Amino acid sequence: MVILLCHILTFTKTDKAIWATPRNRSLQMDFNLESEDARWTQETLNKALEELKQTTPNGYAFAETIQTIMEREKNWVKWKNELCAPFDKETWSVTRNTEKIGLFEATRELRQRLRQPREDWRYTLGTEPLTEIWQMGYRDLHDLENPFQFSGSSILALFID
Repeated sequence: MVILLCHILTFTKTDKAIWATPRNRSLQMDFNLESEDARWTQETLNKALEELKQTTPNGYAFAETIQTIMEREKNWVKWKNELCAPFDKETWSVTRNTEKIGLFEATRELRQRLRQPREDWRYTLGTEPLTEIWQMGYRDLHDLENPFQFSGSSILALFID
């Protein structure tokens, strides 16, 4: 019933206008679904799907699967009505000096740069403030609670710097 109702809904005037091309004459029917009938068809379709959802043990999952299949079917019919336009994409390329270069060649310099060893980070603990706090003698959060109680070596380090 769901399949039939979904098929019937493709015969509304707006849906037929989308896929009506001179080449698709064999797919077209003289039948048009009026708005009142389209509303009834949609309501009946919704009721049928709701009934499927209420079916135990896995009705909800089954109804969702049916809806997904019908959506894919709609996309397939659209593709067929568009005369099976190819959906393969041309491989990625960039033009340099009027020559097309593929992804591997276009990224060669970047990949070589990324393989180079990196220079040492100037902050040994990740950021300037963390490195500065460590050099001041703070070692854990308790040291930060009493900011003016440094160890002896920390005080010497302040005067030496």
